[in-house]
Amino acid sequence: MVHLSVQKFSTKFKQVYKRNNFSTPKNYLDFIKNYMTFLSDKRRLFDSMVRRLEGGLTTLAKAQKDTEILSQQLEVQNAEIAKKQIVVQELIDDITAKSEIAAVQQKEASEKKEYLDKQSVIIAKEEKEAAIALEEAIPALEAAKLALGNVNKASLDEIKALPNPPTVILDVCAVCFFLYPKTSGNPDWPAIKAQVLMDMKLLENLKTYNVEKTRPADAANAKKRIQKILKDNKEIPPEEMAAFILKQKSQAAGGLYSWCESTLKCYDINKEVEPKKIKAATMKAQKEKGEKELAETEANLKALNESLAILNAKKKENQDELNELQRKSAEMTRKLNAASQLITGLGSEQTRWSHDMEQIKIDKIKLVGDCLTGSAFLSYCGPFNSVLRQEMIFETWK
Repeated sequence: MVHLSVQKFSTKFKQVYKRNNFSTPKNYLDFIKNYMTFLSDKRRLFDSMVRRLEGGLTTLAKAQKDTEILSQQLEVQNAEIAKKQIVVQELIDDITAKSEIAAVQQKEASEKKEYLDKQSVIIAKEEKEAAIALEEAIPALEAAKLALGNVNKASLDEIKALPNPPTVILDVCAVCFFLYPKTSGNPDWPAIKAQVLMDMKLLENLKTYNVEKTRPADAANAKKRIQKILKDNKEIPPEEMAAFILKQKSQAAGGLYSWCESTLKCYDINKEVEPKKIKAATMKAQKEKGEKELAETEANLKALNESLAILNAKKKENQDELNELQRKSAEMTRKLNAASQLITGLGSEQTRWSHDMEQIKIDKIKLVGDCLTGSAFLSYCGPFNSVLRQEMIFETWK
């Protein structure tokens, strides 16, 4: 049809514009060749465009699906982060509370140790003073034991045989009565003989006498009776009274007087030392109690510090996990935001690409006619002017 119509337009071209045009078999062969070339090229072009558009749309759809999956994964990740944050915060609260307790116990332990160190110095001082004071009593104790060397069975029997002893001997024996253990009643001569002088273990008991067991009332009575002896014999100096009684009255009485005098001296020293000993013993007991409490506090503190070390290790482990989760969450958020922005930005492109796909489908249907028209234009329309070209293409061939 195209080739035949060209012959008609050539005649019209001759008649109207006085110009010749000849359509030959070569024009027809060029027409066929151009048509095949155009059709092949355009089909490849359309196929390439379709593949590109389909690839873009597929990629965009996949990106939307991946974004939804990433959003779901991010929700799960954020839920895990929230749980892990609760665990870490609980560990922090527990560590804080136990650290405060540990700080208090550490302070208590330090203060208690400082107090015990001071108490140790005070106790050592009190014990030293007591020991020094007791050393002063040693000569008196030795003197008491030495005084008993003048007392023997014969001299005691001599005193016991007296039905009515001299006043000084009675007073000396009365002093012994007050100091001798387990005596009771008034120190008259029968009581003295029965409870003191007749005791077969008298000398042994006097030698092993424990001055710490002397009752204050008995010591006071013994001192009063010694004062009576000194008053009754005021012409004799006190330091010579024992020798006077020993030589002038009785060997046993003189020895007993020396023993009583030395024992009372030991009693006075012990009375002075006893509060120091009691204070030292009390402080020592308190110190031992404090040391026990300190040991318990330090043991509790050690256990608490070990517990804190475990908690800190758990906190570090959970904090590291939390940091890793937060890092991954931040990375996922960044990717999700970037993907969302890309999808949003390509939303209009998706519409355009979809429209282009539809248009290409339509163009592919028209492709045969378009290639025929194009090939005809190249092969036949060259010699004609624009008026005839318009008529040929849009009125005849279309």
